[in-house]
Amino acid sequence: MANRLYFHEHFCPSNDVVFSTMNGHKEIFCPLVNAVTGENVVLLGDPHTQAERREDDVLLNTIRFDSFAETKDLRYYSIDMNRTYKEARENYRTMYYACRVVSTQSVAKMQYEELKPVHISFIYSDHDEIKPVRTATMRFNDNYEVYCDLISVTLVYVPAVVREGRGCGNLYTFARFFEISNQGEADEFVNDLGDTELGEELIRVYNNAVANVNHLYEIEKSSYFTERLNEAQLAEERQRALAKGRQEGRQEGRQEGRQEGRQEGRQEGLTETVLRMVRKNKTIQDIIDAVDLPQSEIETIIAVFTRA
Repeated sequence: MANRLYFHEHFCPSNDVVFSTMNGHKEIFCPLVNAVTGENVVLLGDPHTQAERREDDVLLNTIRFDSFAETKDLRYYSIDMNRTYKEARENYRTMYYACRVVSTQSVAKMQYEELKPVHISFIYSDHDEIKPVRTATMRFNDNYEVYCDLISVTLVYVPAVVREGRGCGNLYTFARFFEISNQGEADEFVNDLGDTELGEELIRVYNNAVANVNHLYEIEKSSYFTERLNEAQLAEERQRALAKGRQEGRQEGRQEGRQEGRQEGRQEGLTETVLRMVRKNKTIQDIIDAVDLPQSEIETIIAVFTRA
């Protein structure tokens, strides 16, 4: 049985920074690609991630991938983690990413057949579908024969994979890992899957990642992760928080409700201050010194408002 998985409330397994950090390891990236696509891949070099950028990460400079890699048989594989889901936005985003990977490749002497095929995968940790995995390719409408295999897309829905069970193979192990949201679920994962080869590897790499939590916070302040929080998401989270506060105020009585309303205004102002400081790459200690909030509340604000 593997050792304990040391769950971190902010940097949970589905956290963008953790996902990107862990997929910088071949031991995680390759099994995940295999579990998602069914294809065994041998990489040409190490995976490229937003957590550990290198000077030669050309695609990371032009396309916002969590992680990607090139294989020895000259194919590109990209895997991203998403907690939010808006169908129209995500479908167009997927195709945009794929087309950018294709268009950034150079074509010599009209030899388009030399272009490297691209496989884009998105894993949705919260959104549910009936089917756990859906794959899209370019096919003819009349007989569904493949027109071109240059671009393929796979979408994975974690709740559906977990519901499907162990029949999903290693994808089930990954799904169980990504859905961990507290130490109790982490312990259940260790008990159920910690003695498998993949389970042990996930626990080892995750524990190593969260062992240096200050490094993860530094990564989180990079423009890639802070800019994933757009204004639309901010507005949605504000409305959700305000609605919750109003409901609590009504339950506690009109006087308490008025007090809660005043507190909401103060809280929203403090939240904005915290987010501004995050965007300016301030440290957690800088934020603690600047705002009248305990560290746990500051970390909660950052966790909620930096979800993709």
